[in-house]
Amino acid sequence: TDITERHAGEQELRKLSQAVEQSFSSVIITDVDARIEYVNDAFCRVSGYSREELLGRNPRLLKSGKTPAASYAAMWATLVRGDAWKGEFTNRRKNGEEFTEVVQISPIRQPNGRITHYLGIREDVTERKRINEELDRHRHHLEDLITERTNALEKSNAALKKNEEFIKTITDNVPGLVSYWDSNMRCQFANKAYAHWWGMAPEAMTGCTLQELLVPPQLDDFEPHFAAALRGEPQHIEREYHLQNGEIGYTWAHYIPDIRDGKTVGFYVLATDITAIKMAELRL
Repeated sequence: TDITERHAGEQELRKLSQAVEQSFSSVIITDVDARIEYVNDAFCRVSGYSREELLGRNPRLLKSGKTPAASYAAMWATLVRGDAWKGEFTNRRKNGEEFTEVVQISPIRQPNGRITHYLGIREDVTERKRINEELDRHRHHLEDLITERTNALEKSNAALKKNEEFIKTITDNVPGLVSYWDSNMRCQFANKAYAHWWGMAPEAMTGCTLQELLVPPQLDDFEPHFAAALRGEPQHIEREYHLQNGEIGYTWAHYIPDIRDGKTVGFYVLATDITAIKMAELRL
């Protein structure tokens, strides 16, 4: 039975040894004085040193000088207390190339509780850090571009708003009637004079359709000219209106098609109130 148990134990130990040897992570065992007693193949491959060059040496031969002294102090303070420590080292391979490792070191205790060795599991994260740093650079660059574009858009919108206010100020102060109608015969802009002509506020006029402003038979007489303007045919007509206050008014109007890329998308109305002149003619 003892032979069987010993044989089983040796098999388990052999399996464990093979697993450690074939691990992708670097494994190192040192004594309490930090002399290397064991390294696996991955440790040799990552560091560039052979086992013969490493055994009996101190892991400090990998130091690059880039790891803060505070990291080593924290590591030893933790290990002396008998606790496991995890941190990051910037080390140097045998060929002088620097690399970054995430390291976890645990004390190895004997059955009586005495610490005799330290086990280190080390993972080379150099490439991962490089990719993350590159992604961070791209992200920051993208954030900078977004900020730049946002600022440019805000400036553009502010300039556009200023231009719109300037144009509105001009159109509101000209004596003529000015408006813009889209392809659905819906008013998209009206200056004060035009809105006043209809007995409405400019903001109330915006969005109104022709059908909402006129009723038959005025609508039937009016629509053909709108339709002609939307076909791209300029209109120059004298119009008679029954205003909302019940009075009759007259205008001399120009419907100017708004043609973009060969397609009429709306039209401008530039009109002059000739009611006083017309009334004088009628009296004569």
